[in-house]
Amino acid sequence: MKTLRFSTISAARTILFSALLLLIALNSYSQKKGQIHKKEKLANQYFLAQMWPEALEEYKQLLAFQANDPEINFRVGLCYFNSIAPKRSLPYFRQADELGHHPDSLEYYLGRSYHFNMKLDTAIQYYKLFLYKMERGDGSHHKHLVEKAERHIRECRNARKILKDQLELRIENVGEPINTQYAEYVPLTTAGEEGMFFTSRRPNTTGGGVDENGFYLEDVYLSEKTEEGWNTPRNDLPFNTKGHDACVGFSPDGKNIFIYRSENGGDLYISENKDGKWSQPDPIKGLVNTEHWESSASMTVDGQRLYFSSDKPGGLGGSDIYVSIRTEEGEWGEAVNLGPRINTPEDEDAPIIHSDGKTLFFSSRAHLTMGGFDIFSSTYSEDSAKWSKPKNIGYPVNTPGDDIYFSLVADGSKGYFSSYRDDSFGEKDIYMIKRPGSVPTKFLMKLKLEDEIQKKTIAASVKVIDEETGEEVAFWKADSSSSNYSGVLDFEKGYKLEVKADGYDIKDKEFSIGYQADIFQYVMNVVPKEEEIIALVDSAFKEEKDISKTFSPVISPDQKQSEAFAPPSGGYNLDVIYLTRTDKSDKVSVRTALFGFDKANVKMDAMPSLNRLAEFLLRNEDLRLIVSGHTDSLGSAKYNEKLSKKRAKAIKKYLVDKKVSKGQILIEALGESLPITANDPHGQLLNRRTDFLILEIHDQKWLSSPYKEYAAENKIEVTPQEGYESPFEVVELLPVAVNFEYGQYRLTDYSTNKLLSLTRFVKQSPYRVVISGYTDPQEQKDERFAELDQKRMWQVKKFFLDQEVPKEKIILKMGPELDAYFHIEKLPEGIQRRRVQFFLLKE
Repeated sequence: MKTLRFSTISAARTILFSALLLLIALNSYSQKKGQIHKKEKLANQYFLAQMWPEALEEYKQLLAFQANDPEINFRVGLCYFNSIAPKRSLPYFRQADELGHHPDSLEYYLGRSYHFNMKLDTAIQYYKLFLYKMERGDGSHHKHLVEKAERHIRECRNARKILKDQLELRIENVGEPINTQYAEYVPLTTAGEEGMFFTSRRPNTTGGGVDENGFYLEDVYLSEKTEEGWNTPRNDLPFNTKGHDACVGFSPDGKNIFIYRSENGGDLYISENKDGKWSQPDPIKGLVNTEHWESSASMTVDGQRLYFSSDKPGGLGGSDIYVSIRTEEGEWGEAVNLGPRINTPEDEDAPIIHSDGKTLFFSSRAHLTMGGFDIFSSTYSEDSAKWSKPKNIGYPVNTPGDDIYFSLVADGSKGYFSSYRDDSFGEKDIYMIKRPGSVPTKFLMKLKLEDEIQKKTIAASVKVIDEETGEEVAFWKADSSSSNYSGVLDFEKGYKLEVKADGYDIKDKEFSIGYQADIFQYVMNVVPKEEEIIALVDSAFKEEKDISKTFSPVISPDQKQSEAFAPPSGGYNLDVIYLTRTDKSDKVSVRTALFGFDKANVKMDAMPSLNRLAEFLLRNEDLRLIVSGHTDSLGSAKYNEKLSKKRAKAIKKYLVDKKVSKGQILIEALGESLPITANDPHGQLLNRRTDFLILEIHDQKWLSSPYKEYAAENKIEVTPQEGYESPFEVVELLPVAVNFEYGQYRLTDYSTNKLLSLTRFVKQSPYRVVISGYTDPQEQKDERFAELDQKRMWQVKKFFLDQEVPKEKIILKMGPELDAYFHIEKLPEGIQRRRVQFFLLKE
């Protein structure tokens, strides 16, 4: 019994002890649950207020207790995505996806995170999946993301192309003490790289102020280089105030620094270095500053031009880059927008005009960007008074994130820029670009030998001889399948280029390239892999001209103007080398001209080739051109024969308008009888064509041809068929358009600003303007939006009339009437097709 009693007491005590433990555990659980609930509430408050760093800290602590909560994982992903580290969002979005949390926007954010992590094909798949979901459901509440997804797909495709030509560069974080956990950007080095000015947001900012998001206000810092490296940056500079102060540009001589301050919407100031001391910054004098945001100034070596960015009204969209010329009074004159070759509807910023006075570096969210801001370069031509097409300077400098504020040091041996990368100290940091080796002494000359009219490569040999020594320094030989030539040559040396090709006379050309230390592609030993230069043209098809007048010269003191040529973007262009054809009896095939479905009007993209063909025929009156019209297999054979004749006549009419003799041109209508490929949807386009054959009038092939009865000049019928309307109006596509929201035809403020500058131009121009309206495919399917394209045209016409543009200068034409000049189907579906496009009519 005692044993039993002992066992009963022991069991009771065990039960009591277990109950106490359970009570303690429940109490502890209750307390922990309360703490979790409290932390979750705080995290959600930060999240809704878009205080991403604060929300991220709370959510990460919550994940320690609720690692498999899909909503928290998704929100952690969003916090990373909206902070400085969007790449880190990927595992959290993936976890949310795997745990079954599928908000409408998840695929979009998965696409963005894969995009930032350079998983481009996967990113495109998720972007497309997101767009598919939006098409099937009600995506109106995510319309802004739809347009972004379409743009990001293009960015991924751009990135795939850019990655194929990856630059052989070394990119280094400049490290401490310049870079910290805070933001550092806009690096500006002095001429000898003794010091670096930059902008940062640090706790020791002058006045200690913070902005509405809790970030410290900007200050300008200076770090000086010693034998040990960069010393501790200081901000005890006359540029800094209690507000925002940022360095945004240097004068080339290093005597002036441009400062941005947030007063008056954001203005530019200038400080001068006198006897080693910087003056108090003063607002730039003249017409640069406005009540809007102006920033990022850069001045040419001669001090006569100032390039800067601004978001003032009248631009092409977002922030644009402008140039102002110094007046005789020393102030800056009217700001001129650099135009659509540089500026886009997106943001352009951070212009740097280099010491050559014509190479512009800038950052853009558009053009062929990989995503975010990318750095581009463009070269100004004095001859054409135009900027070259901006060139993305490539990966790994540019990434899917923001890469901006690029500048080269004075000797061109290295560059600096701002970016956020995996090795960043916290926020965006300053990075240095270095190329292997020392200052370059060589350049890469690239040639592609091609017959201009035949559009086929020519097998040839190219010999390069050192003029001073007479030695052969390079010998290149290629077969007709590639005909590409490239080799490394020295700057500042005289060379003779000797080209030999079967069927052509030998041709020599002397040349020399002046030293270019400040063109990014050559400084960094970067040469694009695509061929951009045509260096061989048959002189039977093109008159020889003075090659020394082709490009603005880059001349060293001991060079003559005819010896030096400026390098266009992508390579040193020696222009064309003209050879004389030795056998003119051979037939010459000219590129096919293509047509739209059931169309007989000449497309704009065929006009340059036809213009060259006209010049060739004018110089060779003993030759005859046979134009053969063709169609696809759609429609009856009889109808297609008539259509093919219309096409041949249209080509003939175009050439005759270019002063070619009617008797030189013969036409034939072959209808659908000679397809060059299968008549499937792709092949039909290629079969809608005219082919060309050029024969000498005394050639036996000519005399035995079906056309001998037409050999006498002016005996060929050239009159158009009765009722046939000539498609030939000379129309110039203007690089401006206004876009519309889905189903809308009213103008936005942004569109109004663009139209104001256009109406001023039209009033001053001697030409009339054609206004053409377009809709996207989704609008076309909706009966509510009938005649929407016409309403858009009429709305723009009303705006023109309100701006006192004479009504006789305004012409309305439907989109299909202008298919030869503007192909709406080539644009992505969406807002880019919801537009009104403009043309100049030169009748």
